[in-house]
Amino acid sequence: MEALFNFGSYSLVDGDDESTHNMVERYQNITDAFPDELKGQAFPFFIDWLKYNVIMVEIVAYSDENAYTIFETMNDRGLNLTPSEMLKGFLLSRFHQGDKRQKANELWKKAMMDLKNYDKDEDQRFFQSWLRAQYADTIRPGKAGSKNEDFEKIGTRFHSWVRDNLQAVGLDPDNGETFERFIQKNFLFYLNAYTQILNAERALTHQLEYVFYIHHWGIAPTLSFPLMLAPLNVGDSPEAVIAKINLVARYIETFVVRRSVNFRKFSASSIRYTMYSLVKEIRGKSIEELKDLLSKKLSEMSDTFAGMEEFRLHGQNYRFVKFLLSRITAWVEQQAGMSTTFITYYQPEHGKPFEVEHIWADKYERYSDEFEQEHEFNNYRNRLGDLVLLPRGSNQSYGDLCYDQKQPHYIKENLLAKSLCPLAYMNNPNFNQLRNVFGLPFKPHDSFKKQDVDERQSCIK
Repeated sequence: MEALFNFGSYSLVDGDDESTHNMVERYQNITDAFPDELKGQAFPFFIDWLKYNVIMVEIVAYSDENAYTIFETMNDRGLNLTPSEMLKGFLLSRFHQGDKRQKANELWKKAMMDLKNYDKDEDQRFFQSWLRAQYADTIRPGKAGSKNEDFEKIGTRFHSWVRDNLQAVGLDPDNGETFERFIQKNFLFYLNAYTQILNAERALTHQLEYVFYIHHWGIAPTLSFPLMLAPLNVGDSPEAVIAKINLVARYIETFVVRRSVNFRKFSASSIRYTMYSLVKEIRGKSIEELKDLLSKKLSEMSDTFAGMEEFRLHGQNYRFVKFLLSRITAWVEQQAGMSTTFITYYQPEHGKPFEVEHIWADKYERYSDEFEQEHEFNNYRNRLGDLVLLPRGSNQSYGDLCYDQKQPHYIKENLLAKSLCPLAYMNNPNFNQLRNVFGLPFKPHDSFKKQDVDERQSCIK
């Protein structure tokens, strides 16, 4: 500041912090933008105008802690700073050494830029997920008029929550090393795990497959990300991190599929208390402890796969039915030695998209001998046992054909559709081995009646 005041310039040197760079650059902006008409004789008059029309206030901070308080107070007056920026300001204000503060600042800035490459608000979601996963303790009850607790406060002003809960996050206000460790170890560890999850959502990844699945059919990210981060411990090996994340993601998929086949919803508001409570239960668990705990939770669910017996397509669940058929079809083919994946059917990168196809045509009169009422026929026709996936175009061309006309075409399609045909069982040892190993009662169907739908439904169940 003295160099700028006395000499009108300052030469930046290594070690100058971000604030120094900003002041020098903004001073140069004044030099570049100052209008020529105010220079020379007009300049003293401009100074008088400035003194009488612009109020200059000097703000003095006597300590780093005092500086942060001023920083946050000024932000409340209108500066456009995000909670993550204010959290950074608070944490760095507790560093005792300038060089360490500078390194941490550079580390933080790069991390925020990397997160914003995913989405402009990804940095906020990261801190909300991390802090909820590892440190939040209290949850607002569902009663009307209840006050926000840890999980809710982190969702709105996590920077304030950290400042008010230093002991909970392992920070000692009198020990700057705890703040350094918080950024250099904890922050980096959970940031890396978080980005692994983000990447696994976007591409089907070996050993993190379930993260990809629940991205397409799962609970709200505000619940799933804290759950996946909760069992992780700083110092876990990369293999342990991957195993824990995938275990939790697998639990989430099982949870939502069970709810879905029983026609139960799982909106964030309806399950938030259950899931936030589970975050606390699985926090810091080992792989074996996590397996046991999640298995126990699933065994206690009132919604089971028994709901598959009568599960059917309806106007509101087409996306889930396609998801489920894609998972089942890909699994059957992989077990039979084929290279197809969930993406092949749910989200193909090339070729025509797949659609849900009814094996029965929408012709009640063909099946009136088995159904007294048309609505009974429609319900049965929409059961999973009467559905397969076919490429767009094929399903329209087969649509109104009788089963005996459709069946020869199915041999050209995926293995779940092929399994309706006798040829699928000839010279196909991998498929036949699959039937034997897993006890799946697949068989060819020369005709397709009500009993055949039941048999197919039992195979899938």
